[in-house]
Amino acid sequence: MRNLGALISDLSIAVLVGWVIWVVSTTYLRLRRTQAINDFQNRLIERVSSSKDLGEFLETEGGRRFFQAIEEEPKRGRSIDRVLRPLQVGLILTILGISILFLSRVDDSRALVPGVIVFALGLGFLASSSAAHILRDKSD
Repeated sequence: MRNLGALISDLSIAVLVGWVIWVVSTTYLRLRRTQAINDFQNRLIERVSSSKDLGEFLETEGGRRFFQAIEEEPKRGRSIDRVLRPLQVGLILTILGISILFLSRVDDSRALVPGVIVFALGLGFLASSSAAHILRDKSD
């Protein structure tokens, strides 16, 4: 049974390292994509020399889409992601916390405190997801 605790500990560390790498890489890619879009929009705005040119540009289909993209940029937080991401993390942490608590009961190890902490974090993420869902529904 002692080997089971070490196995779960090693597996948890590997999952944590993988998650950190995933978060850093997706954040970097999102940052690069946002910078590319901003650079393109800035170059496009610089090409417009007068308000008359800008007005003509905005009357075209491409101009309307460009203006909508600028207008919607802050709104694109994809509210469903704000609900689903904490829900996923909350479920995973809650199940992991329950597993660690079960292991501490079976193995009589010192995993009780980490199990409670992970379980509480999972419940916190689930509460966060619920609050985001309720607030999203009220704002729509």
